[in-house]
Order: sequence, then structure tokens, then C-alpha cells
Amino acid sequence: FFNDSTNMYADGEQSAQILALRLPQVVPPPRRRTIVESLVDDIRARETHLTTGIISTAQAFPLLSDEGYHDL
Repeated sequence: FFNDSTNMYADGEQSAQILALRLPQVVPPPRRRTIVESLVDDIRARETHLTTGIISTAQAFPLLSDEGYHDL
């Protein structure tokens, strides 16, 4: 579920952003960059740590790589 006031999915947790971004046709193209950047900012704010479980973690690495954040 997208929250217009926060510009994030669900409660804003990393897992919700990652899963929404990895599922086909969930995130509209105009919003994609904003959500990716919010996710990356959150990961960096946590000293490059993920706060995800096993399912989202498995999706995080290919997502970040596909989006050009290979070093993150």
C-alpha cells in the first residue's frame, strides 16, 4: 500500500520498499527513482545495514545492483 504523505510503501520499512520495487508493475515508473533513493538513504543512515528479514534481504542485493548501487 502506497502512502502519499510519506512517499513510501506500507510503514516505510526497508522490506516494504524492496518488495514493492522487485514485484513487476507495482511501482509506477515516475515514482520508482524517489522510492529507490529513499531506500538507499535509509540504508546509508543505518551505516549500510539492512533491517530486513531473509525474504527481503534476498531481493535487496539484486535490486540495489540493478539500480546502480553495486557498492552499497
